Amino acid sequence: HVVNLAYELNQPPISSVTYSHIGDWAKQNSWISTKPCNIILTSMKMAEDSNNIILRLFESTGVKTMAKLNLPVWSMEIEILCQPFEIKTISLDHRKKQWQEVNLIEEKITGKIK
Repeated sequence: HVVNLAYELNQPPISSVTYSHIGDWAKQNSWISTKPCNIILTSMKMAEDSNNIILRLFESTGVKTMAKLNLPVWSMEIEILCQPFEIKTISLDHRKKQWQEVNLIEEKITGKIK
């Protein structure tokens, strides 16, 4: 998919080396994966005013799509409907295994927590 290749070229992942230490997680693990390939995860960061994690994604091909985000580290899966070229921002409380859609400045959008 051309959009994915362009992102990999223009914004390569940044990795860091750390020392070996004891912990609960496996030596290798995936934080997140998205499906289908027209859903692009553009950022993952801490929320400005809570301990939630903010995920920002968009639909890249102009097709209405049910996005599926798999977060194996927290045993969570999120499904959210994306309109053509729509940007979605999700606030994730991985401790409670809840998420909700928020706007671009992380304000809650009226609706149920999922």
